[in-house]
Order: sequence, then structure tokens, then C-alpha cells
Amino acid sequence: MDAFYNATNPDSFYSSLVNQDTLNAAHFGCYTDNCTASELAFKQWGAANITLDPRSTNTYMPKSTSLMGWITDTIWPIDGITVPMEYSYYTSSDFWTAADNQTYVEPFLLNMNQVGNISDPSYSWYGLTNQYNSMII
Repeated sequence: MDAFYNATNPDSFYSSLVNQDTLNAAHFGCYTDNCTASELAFKQWGAANITLDPRSTNTYMPKSTSLMGWITDTIWPIDGITVPMEYSYYTSSDFWTAADNQTYVEPFLLNMNQVGNISDPSYSWYGLTNQYNSMII
């Protein structure tokens, strides 16, 4: 069991996991050597940074503006969700057309900090998860 989790053994599962976390963090531009769930979610939701630039492109991880479609045998991995959930999808050419750009202004993508502020539950950042801020809208 110790050989499985032994951090000093370069052939252990633990070392392989740490190596993959480090490669992901470098590829996706995370703040530390291990991307947090929030970092990955914010990058994906605001600009599709994860699915448009996967570390490897294959059948299971094709380039996409949404997580929808990454699983080939289902529409979406969450029951009841039938449309993409990411803001970035609705600003992409998959949804937004050139005619829309002439009628409206071209939509912009959100960076990780902007998504963090929008989803912040505190009042001072006008986060939409704060009940008071949501009621103002």
C-alpha cells in the first residue's frame, strides 16, 4: 500500500497524479500546481478555456464550446439539463451569429476573475448568488 501512495517513488500512483495535476495547472494557467475546482469551473463558464483548449484532443475530449457533447453516448451528464450551461457557449458562433453582431454588440467573454465576482456570495462584489443583489435585478 505504501508503494501506491509513496511520494518519493516516481512510479507510484501518487507521483503520476501529482505530475498530471502539475501539467494541467501549467496548461490551463492555474495559480498553483493543482487547479482548484473553482478555477476550472470559472475558466470554462466564462470563456470555454478548458474545452476549447484540452491538453489532448481525442474522442473523449474534442474541442468544444461546452461540456455538452464531451460524453458521446449522452446529451448531457446531468439529468434534466438539456442545453449547455456555460455563458461562453451563448457568445460563441455555435449560438451567436454574424447577423446578431450587426443587430446587437458582439458579446464578450469573461475571465476567471470576472466570473468569480459574478458568482461571489458577498454583497460588495455584486455577486448574483447574494440574495439581496439578485433581488435588485
